[in-house]
Amino acid sequence: MPAGKEGQLVCLSCQKVKAERDLSDDMKEQLTELKHRSKAPLWMFSGLGLILIAIAFNVYRDHKRDEQTNQLVLNPQVGDVYEIKDSITVFTLYKVMEVDKDTVWIVENQYQASAADGLDDLQIKDYYKDEEWFTRQELQEMVKNKKIIGVHRKGY
Repeated sequence: MPAGKEGQLVCLSCQKVKAERDLSDDMKEQLTELKHRSKAPLWMFSGLGLILIAIAFNVYRDHKRDEQTNQLVLNPQVGDVYEIKDSITVFTLYKVMEVDKDTVWIVENQYQASAADGLDDLQIKDYYKDEEWFTRQELQEMVKNKKIIGVHRKGY
């Protein structure tokens, strides 16, 4: 990405180079005009374009994941696994064991991860035997508050 323009004056006969600060006022004015007329090639901005595309893709992907998580929590099924963020560095999984009209019964994974990308390793770990329950409304609040950050469902 272009950061600015520099100018130098080179004598064609002696090849002596004069820096911009050493030029006369008239020469500085001509050099400034020349700088304004010259444009940076478009390819020099390609890095910025790639960065903007990557940001847009990540925003879109996160939005789609949030929509999917919300939809799956609205319609819980036995066997769903919820990715839970308890704090900045504490992540775990809840597994849905039973679903009735307005209550969802879950068991919590016995292990925790220190980052969201460690949750995949917890999929094969043991869950506690004691069930806890949440209302569907509580689960929706957990999605809204970013406590439930993802849902795994077989075949989805």
